[in-house]
Amino acid sequence: MDYILYVFPFFFLLYAVVYLFIAFKALIKNKPSIISSEWLYALIFFSVMPLTIYNIVDLFRFGFGGSFGLVSLMVPMFDIVFLIFFYFVMKGYCVYCVSDADFRNALIFSLNNVSIKFEETMSKIELTELNNELNISFTAWIGAGALKLKNRKDKIIFKKIIGGIGQYFKENNIKPKKMVAIFYLIFGILFIIFGAGFVKFLIR
Repeated sequence: MDYILYVFPFFFLLYAVVYLFIAFKALIKNKPSIISSEWLYALIFFSVMPLTIYNIVDLFRFGFGGSFGLVSLMVPMFDIVFLIFFYFVMKGYCVYCVSDADFRNALIFSLNNVSIKFEETMSKIELTELNNELNISFTAWIGAGALKLKNRKDKIIFKKIIGGIGQYFKENNIKPKKMVAIFYLIFGILFIIFGAGFVKFLIR
């Protein structure tokens, strides 16, 4: 089952692509990035599963006895719980390298564009016309915002809202958080280095 280890450089590369995409869009195009949380979950899922499978196979190969077997059992169990938890959490879209003002302005612009009656509160927007809620979270120091619809029955409208946010970013002079983008750039380069190092380790 050691061949499972050969997939890890591929996932290092995928993580590098995501980080570099966010960085270059902010640094070169001067625009924030909008990425589906479901795509990010898929990346996490396929990154975690190979090691989970590897640990489960090891359990059957070497047995469940002793403290080592218990630890080996806890690792895949933790991975599975982790994946289930994030499956329910990561439903929506994430915006990267954006200021809180631009994030809010883009959202209000989009809601007005799709002609939806809404009421704004601290952490959510009540879509009164649809009897639904748009949950919002924003972390200022990393310039990242997340949007999640409480009831997915209105997912077509939700996609229109996300499209409107992208339109606002495209049509307006946005100042992305370039210092944050530089950190994404560094992380992307580090993932490439880790991937190259892992490949070197495997072919030794």
